Amino acid sequence: MKRIVTLFLLVFLLNSCFLTGSDPVNFTPIPDDCALSKIKVGLNEMQVRDFLGAPDDASTYEGYRSYNGSLSSKSEMLTEWVYQGLGKVFFALDEVSKKLKVAQVVYDPVEEE
Repeated sequence: MKRIVTLFLLVFLLNSCFLTGSDPVNFTPIPDDCALSKIKVGLNEMQVRDFLGAPDDASTYEGYRSYNGSLSSKSEMLTEWVYQGLGKVFFALDEVSKKLKVAQVVYDPVEEE
């Protein structure tokens, strides 16, 4: 029973890191003075554009679980917006609204196109 509880807590803690917008690879927190700190899970594309402007690059992936299995969404499509010098914003299709919503924010100040 202890193993099950321990495993559950471990999965819960790891999942909560991904939901807060931390980078799943190095868990780099987003500084408060960074523009990316305003981007929260659940925002739509227009809201992100209002905060950050147009992305420097954008890509869409179908069946993204093989691309990045750490994102916490059931969507089969993932859109990635790249902001040079800031990082990336990942969108997944919201099942209810059928609109793209922020699924994860990755801080990477050395992000290059």
